[in-house]
Amino acid sequence: MPYAFKKYDPYIKKDKGCRTQLPLKLGFAATIHKCQGMSLERVDIDCRGIFQYGQLVVAVSRATTKKGLRIQNFKKEYIQRPPANILRFYENVTKEYTDDNVCCTESFCNIDYDPVSTPFIASVTENDTSEEEGDEEAMLELIDSYSDNVEEHVELPAGVDIISAIETIKHASPANQIQENENLAVNYLKDHPDNVKQFVSKVWWKLVQYKTDAFKQDQIDNKAINSFYVKFNELLSSDLYKKDVTKLYDCLFTTVTMEQFNVAFQLVAYIRKKVVSEEVSTIKQKAEERAENERGKEFTESEGGRGKIRYLGGWCLSRIKNTIRKRIMDNVYKAKNVKLVNNLIVKKDMIEHLLVSESEITESSKFVESLHETCRRQNIRKGLTHISDDCFNFFKTLDREVRKLESNANLQLHGKNFPLFQKTELSNMPSVTTEWKELFVQCDVNVQASFIHEIFAEVIEKYLRMSNAQLRKDYMTSQHLKKSEATRKQIKMRTETAMKTVFNMTTIMNDTSNQKIISHRRLQSEVMKSNKFLVDKFKKTELQTLCAFYGVSYKSQQTKNALSEALIPVITAADNMDSHTATVSSTSCEPSSSGHVSGNKRKRTVTEYPCGVCLHDASSNSVGCDRCDKWFHGVCVGEDLDALSDSEWFCPKCRK
Repeated sequence: MPYAFKKYDPYIKKDKGCRTQLPLKLGFAATIHKCQGMSLERVDIDCRGIFQYGQLVVAVSRATTKKGLRIQNFKKEYIQRPPANILRFYENVTKEYTDDNVCCTESFCNIDYDPVSTPFIASVTENDTSEEEGDEEAMLELIDSYSDNVEEHVELPAGVDIISAIETIKHASPANQIQENENLAVNYLKDHPDNVKQFVSKVWWKLVQYKTDAFKQDQIDNKAINSFYVKFNELLSSDLYKKDVTKLYDCLFTTVTMEQFNVAFQLVAYIRKKVVSEEVSTIKQKAEERAENERGKEFTESEGGRGKIRYLGGWCLSRIKNTIRKRIMDNVYKAKNVKLVNNLIVKKDMIEHLLVSESEITESSKFVESLHETCRRQNIRKGLTHISDDCFNFFKTLDREVRKLESNANLQLHGKNFPLFQKTELSNMPSVTTEWKELFVQCDVNVQASFIHEIFAEVIEKYLRMSNAQLRKDYMTSQHLKKSEATRKQIKMRTETAMKTVFNMTTIMNDTSNQKIISHRRLQSEVMKSNKFLVDKFKKTELQTLCAFYGVSYKSQQTKNALSEALIPVITAADNMDSHTATVSSTSCEPSSSGHVSGNKRKRTVTEYPCGVCLHDASSNSVGCDRCDKWFHGVCVGEDLDALSDSEWFCPKCRK
């Protein structure tokens, strides 16, 4: 079918251009003689031009797999038997091979074979029962079963009526030749129920497998549906499906028409609908069971929750009252609408019967804590509506029933019709309707049952609108929290991964492998990648420590670049770190003047470093902190250096 696509420009509000193309794939035609010796993955054989024995065998044997073979316009007469003299030739080859090759020059039989005079079809007598007939049967069997794919045949469910489905495909009044041809295809299927049963059974089995793979959970989401339909469309475009349609119409060696494919597709679409509805019915049944179990669920109440219910009840009645007042003002001066106005006035009075003033409700209410929400939302005008305690009890009952209906099971069952389902359930719920009618028992106006029902329907509609809006808001909030949580989890995982790949002096110090071979190999890899690695990732004191590890002599005045240039050739050529590693302290990386790091923290004779307290030179009579790596005079920190052992020591600041 042609494929068309357009490019729409939103600025000029029309299509900038369009293109129609045919999804064609190149194919090449060749004679059977031309393709001898070839190995082809896909072969389409047209038998109409066969005129010699062996041609069909040569053509069929070009295909590498049975799946890639298609034979058209086949007739039994095209399978021809070779002449008798050729058969005698193979029967009489009894000579043995000789060293002088004389056997190749001898004549075994008199072969008088003229290809031009060979008849088109070899004559076969009725009494000819030679063994060569088996070749013909084998070829027919090969052609009949050239598909490697074999599906299981399953029994269809009782609710699947294929005959009725075929009847619905038929056009009652064909309007064109295409519809007439489709009706012919339908009539053919009705006359061949065995073919239809076999075809439907195969397709049903395939779609059930796709459904099982896609709908692995009770909840059907868009991803699962897309996965099912992707596989379904792949099936329709597969060679296997085309071969099944060919067998459906017994057109194994003829071309299936477009109308026949259309009828087959409509039949497959019916099967697809039944397969999906079968899965949906199962999920729906489980959802109904969960909804029934959740129907009796009780919810805890709080003061804040009761206050919001009271506020929403006043909001609903206030909106309804204002709507009625507006309708009264629109129709009060129209003579023909006097009756309508009178009915609206009665409804307004019925609603006002449920309302009370703020001073009255503050003094007489049994639920004083429920008034806080309405009072909190009041402005200077204090125009918010207050409802009576009896009306408040009704709205509490209504809210409790609404929350019972707001379950995940009911959302799955009713989908976009969920608000209508809520309204219908609440309208037929005795506990709600009875309590609503009792509110008007002591009403002074002439109350009519129809008015009570109409106001009740409006109250239900407005309360559900607010409740469902809050439900959606809570759902979106939870989804946002889940998304945020997932984002934080990803960031944490990335941070942990990055921390695992960090390579610094701490990593080298914590390396417990033999002669720190792991850190050595990592260093070799990094310096080969970049000559600036040591300068960028290590401090000067750390580079001096590496010099001590690899036995490289250095001076304290050398820069980082100079230390890096001295280290890189040694690291690249060394097999592991030098034996000097054993004399390095794991907590202090300060280099000594001799090029090695000393483990003695007390009497330090290295380059001048300021004391952490007095900031004077701490090159002698000092002690080093094993945490902050600073040096301190013994006098400044109140320590007797001779009494200190070689164990860890921390400065006063790090002790805290």
